[in-house]
Amino acid sequence: MRSVVVVAAAIASAAAAVVAGPVVDHPAVQEMPASGTSAGETRARFSGLWRYNEEFSINPATGRPERAPAGSAPPPLVQPPANRVTPMAGAGAEAEVIAASPFGPSPRAIREHRDMVRDLMEIAETLELTIDDDAVTIEDDLERVRRYPTDGRFYEYRLGASAFRARVSWDGERLVREIQGTFGFRMRETWFLSPEGQRLFIIMRVDGIERSRPAVGADRVYDRVEIEAR
Repeated sequence: MRSVVVVAAAIASAAAAVVAGPVVDHPAVQEMPASGTSAGETRARFSGLWRYNEEFSINPATGRPERAPAGSAPPPLVQPPANRVTPMAGAGAEAEVIAASPFGPSPRAIREHRDMVRDLMEIAETLELTIDDDAVTIEDDLERVRRYPTDGRFYEYRLGASAFRARVSWDGERLVREIQGTFGFRMRETWFLSPEGQRLFIIMRVDGIERSRPAVGADRVYDRVEIEAR
């Protein structure tokens, strides 16, 4: 049990570093052995099949696993800080209107925001990644395949009922995906590997559209699935 708590704390600490700055400078990552590989070699190691680790995948708002057991005690009540929505370049007119308005978001905006969170935060039991020189291809356990060019430009996508724009780029050894939707929806993901390349971390953050609520997200962990050669 102690090892689970220690690892979970390290993941949460590393997640905070990803949000605030370069994860490679954080003590939680420095304690792990160096990989000894170049950025290009590390990127190639993203390729493969990955399985969701529900033990170490955390909901940062509660500090508990995303799939907390049914009937578990609720987390302590925490008063969230004020969350101002600010416009982001390329986010569209909806973001500017929401940021400038003295009123809260409309029921439609809240509903669409929640639908986007539901679709884009859905837990994939497995992820199969293919890394090319100019793109990343992701296939989930429902056999949905999406190809993301890594040129840092926005492209149109659809997942479930949600249409969105996304751009993907490499930041050294980390893969960054930025997502924009209607009514100023914004989401950012940072993907990185453990030094030995056997564990994939995905730090996900969604800006809160309701000023009284904090941003939501997840600190997900996937383990590499070794496929035996036939």
